[in-house]
Amino acid sequence: YLIGSKIGFLEVNSKGIAKNDQTSTLRLGKYGRYYLNLSWDQIPHSFSNHSKLFFTETQKGVYIIADSIQSRLQAAASDAQATRLLMASYLSQAQRFPLSYRRDKAIGEVKISPTRDIDLKLSYSNEKRKGYKATSGTPNFFNMIELPEPIDFLTHQVDAQAQYSKKTWSIRGNVGVSVFDNKLESLIWDNPFRLTDTTSGVMRSSKGRMGVAPDNWAQNTNITGFVKLPYFNIQSRATLGYGIAKQDEKFLPHTINSAIADPNSQLVLPKSSLDGEIRTLTGSYFVSARPIKELSLEANFRYYEFDNQTEEIIFPGRVAYGDYQL
Repeated sequence: YLIGSKIGFLEVNSKGIAKNDQTSTLRLGKYGRYYLNLSWDQIPHSFSNHSKLFFTETQKGVYIIADSIQSRLQAAASDAQATRLLMASYLSQAQRFPLSYRRDKAIGEVKISPTRDIDLKLSYSNEKRKGYKATSGTPNFFNMIELPEPIDFLTHQVDAQAQYSKKTWSIRGNVGVSVFDNKLESLIWDNPFRLTDTTSGVMRSSKGRMGVAPDNWAQNTNITGFVKLPYFNIQSRATLGYGIAKQDEKFLPHTINSAIADPNSQLVLPKSSLDGEIRTLTGSYFVSARPIKELSLEANFRYYEFDNQTEEIIFPGRVAYGDYQL
């Protein structure tokens, strides 16, 4: 649906209503004065419709196996043929577990031009992803397990822009902030081949644990200037940007193996979290000229500085694969 005139416009558009893949937009404004855009997208991502799960998910990111299964497989660990037969029997009973997630994204954007020379724009987006994807984990050196990792992401993005333009020059400033929130902190699963924790043998831990994408936020600011000179048709553009990214997710313990003792306190975490911070400084400059019709000249310059402000953390000891204390 579209309404237009010399002074304003209104547009409403929807596609795929009531389907898994759909989008809707609302646009309205007054030409040369203001502009409002609201949109929403829903997009499914399907990885597999035929995957099966050997585990039982008791809560988000926690997968268990019946103790009786772990006990039998542990007892048969020294007999490869018996282990294969048992695993084949258990795997045949695995339940169907489709791997997919859905992305829902809402965007709101408003642009205002209080004068002919000034443009102001503010936008906000909210993106949610929910479902499952395949990921791999290993409780020891010898067994690789593929599991469905729950996806429960929420990303907020805010951007603000101001621009002042004249006939031969302009200047524009941008500020953007992004916040990422992962509702899942770790992935935990039972080791099918061991029921009890131990500190000897090949397979030592009865469980595996793995970290997932951490919460984080980032802020970026840049300013761009453009000028056009009447001499030799010279045009020049320069941009300077500065960014900060931070991540302070809590560290997971060294191991989930309850049998590993730490009498010398070597496995005590030196810090509770990373407190990570990265700063970037970017710059670019472009100039072009055409002194005569048959000759064009261009020059480019780019600069990028990556500054890791994260404090060095020294761990006195660690546990490899949750099994081997080093």
